[in-house]
Amino acid sequence: MDYALLCIIPVLQAGQHILSSLYNRRQENADPYVCTLLIACVALFFYGFAETFAFTFDKTTLLFGLLFGCSYCLGYIFEIKALKEGSVSLTSLILAYSLLIPTFFGVFYYHDTIQPTFWAGLGLLVVALFLVNFVPKSKEEKLVEKSEKKSKKKKILWLVFSLLSFTGNGLCTIFSTLQQRQTGGAHRFQFMLYAMALVIVLNLILTLINNKKTKSTLPSLRRGWWCAMGLGVLNGATNFCVMVIVSRNVLNLSLIYSMISAGSLLITFLLARIFFKEKLRLTQLIGFLVGIVSVVLFNV
Repeated sequence: MDYALLCIIPVLQAGQHILSSLYNRRQENADPYVCTLLIACVALFFYGFAETFAFTFDKTTLLFGLLFGCSYCLGYIFEIKALKEGSVSLTSLILAYSLLIPTFFGVFYYHDTIQPTFWAGLGLLVVALFLVNFVPKSKEEKLVEKSEKKSKKKKILWLVFSLLSFTGNGLCTIFSTLQQRQTGGAHRFQFMLYAMALVIVLNLILTLINNKKTKSTLPSLRRGWWCAMGLGVLNGATNFCVMVIVSRNVLNLSLIYSMISAGSLLITFLLARIFFKEKLRLTQLIGFLVGIVSVVLFNV
């Protein structure tokens, strides 16, 4: 069962990146808040159905559920924004490094030891990020000054949004793992009920505020509702599978996270090439492959 889940989770995670990008591509000014709102509604129903809507109050679950909800908003809203500004493959690579956050948390909280392979992975991370962002001078000289400024601004926005999503995803992993380990794998529905209720309320408020400024909510719903609904199903299934495999304590966490990260990166890259005809420069492609190796080394 555990190895079957390890094969399923990367596919589910890669599918989320593709649908998030597709949601942006279907409209010029896609509303990320209404999308996150719909995702939370579907994910909540998914968890309720999977856990037969059984409810038992638990203080620990309430605390970590609310913290997870805040992190979930941060991760998903800014992932949608990042995919609007940058490529699917490179955004998924940055988000894969969010596992650094629970890794360092494990060192300070669980007193985990860091293996030499981790430092090797960190070195490769620096190389990967350099290659991904490197543009040969000959190509830069061909750009018009106005176009160059616009491209630079877009790149900065992409990086900021990616890092915010990176932070949210990393915190989500910490809070879900803490909840599952402290409750012995119990109260999964309650955990997601608290989390998604918070996500729904916050994004409903943000949607109303954003719609007053941009009037983009209805167009986003009309053109991208099915993307958001699909994201909700994939997200609910992903989180449920991860929580199940972590709570069973059969496989080592390093194996789980490295397989999920590397697998989802490769699948995302292939799907982006197929559906969006997305191409990377040679240096970016090399950086992407180096990045996959570094992600695996982080978790060995």
